Amino acid sequence: RVRSSAASDVYKRQAQAIPVSLGALQRSMGAFNKMTGCISCHQDGLGRMVTGAARQHGLTTDPAVDRAQAERINGALAELRPLHVKALHDPSAMKQVPLIEIGDVPPAYGFMLAGMAAHRQPATPAVAAAAMVLARQQFPDGHWQFGIHRVPMQSSWFTMTGLAIQALQTYAPKERAAEVADRLRRARAWLQATPTATIDDLAFRLLGLK
Repeated sequence: RVRSSAASDVYKRQAQAIPVSLGALQRSMGAFNKMTGCISCHQDGLGRMVTGAARQHGLTTDPAVDRAQAERINGALAELRPLHVKALHDPSAMKQVPLIEIGDVPPAYGFMLAGMAAHRQPATPAVAAAAMVLARQQFPDGHWQFGIHRVPMQSSWFTMTGLAIQALQTYAPKERAAEVADRLRRARAWLQATPTATIDDLAFRLLGLK
């Protein structure tokens, strides 16, 4: 009974803390959206992964923040779609895609599409094109990586690979099924064969294989 009471107290404290944390997170999202022109890995990617998971578990999130982020991301992807489509048909045009030359498409697109998936946003031609641009950043051995080292979000190739796998499974167009299947096969082989060094490596190896 003592253990049961203690566990109940912990659960109550958690239940009280989660809405407070979600509120703080979404206030920061709203402020970030108003003050910057950036679609960020931390606010619009990882942050939306959290709020999407919260919604899936029946917790309440701020619909105004959700709507503003969705509109902003969808608008940016719609604007980028012609460039993405051109890059997919002409590899020489890929260097014109923002972030390509510094190697940061995998974290930017990986986190952004993960946030969209967490909110169960449907696939569109613009989202599918972005997913395939991300796919083409895969290295021959099967992994994705980042260009700029920014701990902890950009510190593990396992993270980039796990996020890319989810993006392809969720948003890649059906007409690219054969290419996607080959990329997922190589990604799985890399995840299984590559030694891990950190907790992030271990976590995203499991998430990627799942």
